[in-house]
Amino acid sequence: MNIKQLRKNMGLTQKDAAKRLGILPTALYKYEAGLVEPNISMLIKMADFYATSVDEVVGAKTPMLDLRKLDENQKELILEIVNLPKSKVDHVLGYVKALKDKF
Repeated sequence: MNIKQLRKNMGLTQKDAAKRLGILPTALYKYEAGLVEPNISMLIKMADFYATSVDEVVGAKTPMLDLRKLDENQKELILEIVNLPKSKVDHVLGYVKALKDKF
């Protein structure tokens, strides 16, 4: 897990981070040491606290897209694509790849 690194990146001690997360420093130590795994609600709380995704907190190899980091146009584009039929999505993907290669 990346919990320890995320905390250090913010320049916080275990005691300070634990206080802000509303847990005991010993609990945070156990999470960081891998002795205990946080439950999903704690993972979400940590992700919000560290301004990242749960995937980043747990060190996922392929993180999921964090919608909080997208601007409104990017969010709208994703929603429009999700509502397209698969055949149209293939066309959009080809167009986007062509645009990317052009710039």
